[in-house]
Parts: sequence; C-alpha cells; structure tokens
Amino acid sequence: MSAPEVTDLVIAGSGAAGFAAAITARRAGLDVLLLEKQPELGGTTARSGTRIWIPNNRLMRDRGLVDGSRRTSTRCSRRSTTTASRRSTS
Repeated sequence: MSAPEVTDLVIAGSGAAGFAAAITARRAGLDVLLLEKQPELGGTTARSGTRIWIPNNRLMRDRGLVDGSRRTSTRCSRRSTTTASRRSTS
C-alpha cells in the first residue's frame, strides 16, 4: 500500500489515542495518515480487550475503591516490563 506524498497529519500508532486523534482531525477537515507497524489495528488497546485503565478515576472513588499511586506505579511497571520482555524474546 502506498502512502500519499502530502498529508496534514501523520499519526504513529492505531491504539485508542491514535484513532481518537485521527477521527478528531478528520472531522476538522484534515487529511490524515494513520500508521501502524503491527499486522492488525488497535495497538495496545487491542491487546487489552479494549479496556482502558484509568487509575483513581471518579467512578472508582464514588464506589469507595482506592487505586493509590503506589499500586498504580507497580501496575504500570509490571505491564511495561512484560511488554518489553516479550519484544526482546520474539
């Protein structure tokens, strides 16, 4: 597939943020080129089953659930290490 030579916006990655940016830019009238290195679209959002984790959000707090900074840091570290390890062994 060939890409256009001129575009208004290039977005690297087709995860939730990439798609949101592409849709927003397109609705604003921009020509958008969305790039994805993987064979399927979705980025890490596809791997997570489309669940987006937002630590310590209002809905959690309203239900009395605490997702403090230490737990958030631990979870982020664990997930990034796992992803990096998978890439290096592939």
